[in-house]
Amino acid sequence: MDFRLQPLGDQAVVIELGQSINIENHQKLKWWSLILKKYPLIG
Repeated sequence: MDFRLQPLGDQAVVIELGQSINIENHQKLKWWSLILKKYPLIG
């Protein structure tokens, strides 16, 4: 899975998943959303 994480301030992160909007990138986004809800970067 290709991605890039980039901090955005002290309580946010940008996740780059690709250059286009498509079903594959949408599924990746849903996966990242679940992971970050389960394992937050900020306590």
